[in-house]
Amino acid sequence: MSVELIIKQEEVKEEVVRLLSSVKRKGMKHFIDSLDELGYFSAPASSQHHLSYDGGLAEHSLNVYNHMISIAEALDYESLGITKDSIIMSGLLHDFGKAKFNGKEEYIDNILKSGKRSDAKPYMKNKERPPIAHEVTGLLSLAKYIDITDEEATAMLYHNGAYTPIWREVQNKEQPLQLLLHYADLWVSRFVESKGFEESEG
Repeated sequence: MSVELIIKQEEVKEEVVRLLSSVKRKGMKHFIDSLDELGYFSAPASSQHHLSYDGGLAEHSLNVYNHMISIAEALDYESLGITKDSIIMSGLLHDFGKAKFNGKEEYIDNILKSGKRSDAKPYMKNKERPPIAHEVTGLLSLAKYIDITDEEATAMLYHNGAYTPIWREVQNKEQPLQLLLHYADLWVSRFVESKGFEESEG
């Protein structure tokens, strides 16, 4: 790992911790203290397309938050019933299911027959994890540590919009926070971080 990437990871971690610490909720300190153990700061954001390297998940989450707050301020988010706490929570934790779930990582190294990790697709889905979407495992994991609002849960569950089978459950019932998160996540993964437009992992 390059020195530049290590420095970037430390900067991302510092900012994520600062933002989460600003949200005053029961259990938040313990949650923040557990993020390293849970793999949040070491997991990749995807298997191959956007930020598919160690620490990519936290970097992606911070990128999504930054885009969310920029858009939200332009829309006068408080008039829409959105709080800054909810933007922090949903932006930074929408992909929390890609960290460890019951001790098992979402992505593991994709090792080729040669014994080396693939350059084209560095990671693969961990078959030891239950076949539960990361949107759901994220909410299940978060519930062990901190309370989230109904709006935050809805935004995180449906943040991938029409790119998941459960999309129809929220069709024509979208909420402001959910759409804000969906758009920011889509924009960031497709145009800020992506190697191409074929990413479908959210």
